[in-house]
Amino acid sequence: MVQKINSEEARQGEKSGVVRYVLAASLALAVIAVAVVGFGTAG
Repeated sequence: MVQKINSEEARQGEKSGVVRYVLAASLALAVIAVAVVGFGTAG
């Protein structure tokens, strides 16, 4: 038998937006790391 759940119970995302900031910071750090390695090995 299929159990019915409402939209609040079905929602599993983070509401605070902290995850978005963590992803943005990690992306920025990854870009900086690639730039440092790229310029470090170029010359």
